[in-house]
Amino acid sequence: MIISKIFHRNEWRICINVGYDNEIVAKIKQLPDAKWSRTLKAWHIPYTREAFDQLKTLFPDVEYQNTSTELDTEQSNDRAKLNNASSEADIRKSRLVLKKPNVSNKQVNDIITPIITTKRAEINISITTKRIFVQLPKNETDTLFLTSFRYVHWDNNNRQWIIPNYGKNLELLKSYFQNRTVTLTELHDEKITEANTTMAEADWVKVHNIQNRILRIYFTYNRTLIEEIKKIALSRWNSAENCWTIPYNEQNAEKTRELAKNNGLKWDYQIISKTEGTPRQPKHAGYLRCPTSYTEKLKELRYSINTQNVYTDLFEEFINYYPEKQAEEITEEEIISFLRYLVNERKISTSYQNQSINAIHPVGLLK
Repeated sequence: MIISKIFHRNEWRICINVGYDNEIVAKIKQLPDAKWSRTLKAWHIPYTREAFDQLKTLFPDVEYQNTSTELDTEQSNDRAKLNNASSEADIRKSRLVLKKPNVSNKQVNDIITPIITTKRAEINISITTKRIFVQLPKNETDTLFLTSFRYVHWDNNNRQWIIPNYGKNLELLKSYFQNRTVTLTELHDEKITEANTTMAEADWVKVHNIQNRILRIYFTYNRTLIEEIKKIALSRWNSAENCWTIPYNEQNAEKTRELAKNNGLKWDYQIISKTEGTPRQPKHAGYLRCPTSYTEKLKELRYSINTQNVYTDLFEEFINYYPEKQAEEITEEEIISFLRYLVNERKISTSYQNQSINAIHPVGLLK
C-alpha cells in the first residue's frame, strides 16, 4: 500500500494505492469521505491530520516509514500545517508497507513500489486577461493538478497548457508552484493569435470558416450539442484542433447558429484564410454539383472513400470556375488557366495543386 499527496478536483487529497483486496477496501470505505477515482485507479481521502490518523488506526499492522522531509506523525497534531501545500510535512513521499510473516526479502521488494518525486524544473507561466499559458516539463503529478482545472486545454502546437483566467485559477497556480522556479510573464491579448491558440470557452459556440471549405466548431463539452452535430453529413472530430468539423456551405453555417441558440449558447463566426491568396468561392444557390458520371468513374477506378470525397470536392471547385460550360466541354487550355489561377491567385500549396490535377484527370473519361 502506498499513499501520496495529490491535487484532485481543486483540493488536496491523500491518495491510497493498494492492490485488489476486499478486506482492505472494506476498511478504506469506513474512512469519512473516502472516494474511488477511476482516473487515478486509486482511493483518496481528505488531506487532513484526522484522516491520516484514522487511516493508520484502521491498519494497525502497517509500519509507517518517514524521512526528515516527510510527515512527522509523532511530533505534530497541527492540522493547519498538514493543510499547508508548501509545508515540508509532505505525504508525497510517504509509504505504508504491509507487515506479513514469513515473507522473503524478494517478496517484500515486490510489494514495495518506489515513489516518483516531482521534478523541480523551471515553470513558465504567461498571463493575459482571459487565459493562462503554462509550460513545464512533463510530469505525472503536475499533469494531474493542471487537468483538475475546469475547461483546461492542451495546446499541442505550442506544447503548453491553457487555463481560463478567472476565479482563483491564477492564485491556485501560484500556490502550487510557489516552491518551484517560476517565470511569470504578462502578455497583451492581441499578441496571442487565433492561429496558434484556439480554445473552447464556456457559454460559446465558436465557428471558424476555413477558406470556405471546412467549418471548425469549438465549444465546451455538451452532450446534446455533440449528438446534433453528429447528425450533420460528413461531421468529424478533429483531435489535433480539439473541435468538430463539418463541410462548409451556407446551410451548415446557419445550422451552427441555430444549434447555439437552441442550447442557450452565444455564437461567434469567423472567416479564416490560412494563406494570403484569394479564398475559395463559397457554395451558393447555383453552385454546380459533381456529375454522377464522374463519381461513378471514381468508384470504377476503386479509389478509397476518402479519395473520392477529396477529388469530388476539388472537381466541383474546377467546374464552378467555368459555370457556363459542361465538364466535357472544358478545353486543355482552360484547365491550364484554372491551375494558374490556383497558384497565382489562390496561392495554394503544392500538395493541393497536385491533388487538383489528379482530380481533373478523369475529365477526359467523361467525353
